[in-house]
Amino acid sequence: MERKGKRISGIKGFGRAGVGIPLIHKLSSNNEYSVKILILGVDSGKEIVVTRLSIMEEGPGYCHFPINEELGYDETYIKGLNSEQQVVDIKDGRSFTKWVKKGGTRNEPFDLRVYNTAAVEVLQPDFDILEKKIKAGINYMKKTPGKAKKKRRAGVISRGVEL
Repeated sequence: MERKGKRISGIKGFGRAGVGIPLIHKLSSNNEYSVKILILGVDSGKEIVVTRLSIMEEGPGYCHFPINEELGYDETYIKGLNSEQQVVDIKDGRSFTKWVKKGGTRNEPFDLRVYNTAAVEVLQPDFDILEKKIKAGINYMKKTPGKAKKKRRAGVISRGVEL
């Protein structure tokens, strides 16, 4: 994929307070294609997401969500974003913070928001340019029609007769 100009990386979450996003960028030694593995500091990522979710006015860090529920941004999704809480625990006489999943709700929306936040940190897209392209009608989500390819028709044999 790198020969085609594609940037592909694997990700692995690493939970430890005070570790940023991304934590480590290294080449994997145990995969056939030497795909880059990004080790993400998920505790710091969760802190960033929770802080951004608390921002009430549009501006840097504010989280935008579509209004229409049919896109998946419904009550279940919002509960998933708030599915974990940071608690202080004591081990061997030392206090430390950890993230604990709240019961009765799935945490995938929260985890995905953390990973997406890390992706933005790694890729550093220019959102002003992207917004201009969207306003100009460029839509990366639509398939663009390519050149029509001639379809090869294979002969189908039925009872010894080629159709």
